[in-house]
Amino acid sequence: MLMLGKLTHAQRIDAQDIKAVLVAGATVEQIEDGLSVCFSFNVIGRLADAFGFAVPSPKAVKSGAKYLLSRGYR
Repeated sequence: MLMLGKLTHAQRIDAQDIKAVLVAGATVEQIEDGLSVCFSFNVIGRLADAFGFAVPSPKAVKSGAKYLLSRGYR
């Protein structure tokens, strides 16, 4: 399993996971950035679950996008 997937599902990684990503060619800065993004998305997901936010249907997403784009959202 890839490092960020493992972190998301198992809630832990170890030195071997970091070494595997370094061997694959990632830099330390890229790993730190990836961990930061992973953390942020996981927190957002957990907050959404805690507050009971519903995921809109594909039709609702398309309608919302059309509305935003028609009013200059870029």
